[in-house]
Amino acid sequence: MNAYQKIQNLCKEHNITITKLEEACELSQNSIKKWDKRNSLPSGEPAIKIARYFGVTTDYLLGLSESPARPLDDFIMQLERTSQIRIIAMIEELWRIENGEVPNGFADIRRKLSLNESE
Repeated sequence: MNAYQKIQNLCKEHNITITKLEEACELSQNSIKKWDKRNSLPSGEPAIKIARYFGVTTDYLLGLSESPARPLDDFIMQLERTSQIRIIAMIEELWRIENGEVPNGFADIRRKLSLNESE
């Protein structure tokens, strides 16, 4: 699966269009579709923006890893539920202090934790 196909799949999973993703990541219009037509990979900055938006690694987007999860995600998912929630809250707060906003990846982790709680 190439980078464009991975981005398409992530868009479907997150119920967002490629056009909306380009807007959210401040990419030029049709830039993602151009990668598919040219069979090329996104360069550094766009790849980082897209990876951050979806909460995956750039290695996953670029085909260097099969796992979309970041090592921190894997570590957190192995902890007890109360520890998971506390760690996520601390990381979110630190991120907010440093960067002013929290990336979407944290919301995905929280959603996974909520789904697991209801099981």
